[in-house]
Amino acid sequence: MSSYPPRTIRALEQLRLVSGLEGDIIECGVFRGQTTIAMAMYLKRNGIDKKIYACDTYGGLPYDGGAIDPDLKAGECTADFNTFWSNVKAAGVEDYIIPIQGLVEETLPAEFASHTFCLAFLDLDLYEPTSFCAKFLALKIVRGGVMGFHDYKFERCPGIEIVVDQEVDKNLYHKYGDTHGNCAWLQRRRS
Repeated sequence: MSSYPPRTIRALEQLRLVSGLEGDIIECGVFRGQTTIAMAMYLKRNGIDKKIYACDTYGGLPYDGGAIDPDLKAGECTADFNTFWSNVKAAGVEDYIIPIQGLVEETLPAEFASHTFCLAFLDLDLYEPTSFCAKFLALKIVRGGVMGFHDYKFERCPGIEIVVDQEVDKNLYHKYGDTHGNCAWLQRRRS
């Protein structure tokens, strides 16, 4: 596991904590699939019957970061679907991963109106889609489940900190653990 970047190690730690809860896993912003594949390999190794929904445009950032994230430009972080799926197949975990292509603002309401999750990992870089996902998924994460945010306190992505520190409902979620790997982890309160 040490060959993984810190964000992937943290995601695997969180998955271990919540894998016994009801619900699947959703990752929004998957790039080439390193974290997605690592989580799928964990599910496969441990015989856990869950799916990972891998949501991405598969075309890079869909728009500029605007006033909140001015350093981010449309098209950055490009990894096409064929690259992602080739990596998934090479790892032998295609039965665990369901790719969802498009803008999260459109695909999440269309695909997940009545779905629940034990883990959501958001790595969208931009404020707008991260804010949307956090609000949309807030009540879809089961009690005790976790929502993770990559790029928390990362200077190029200040919008992520706004979402975590100012927008997430503190009556529903509490922040815990360290922020190693530029990740913030929030657990849905059990009551």
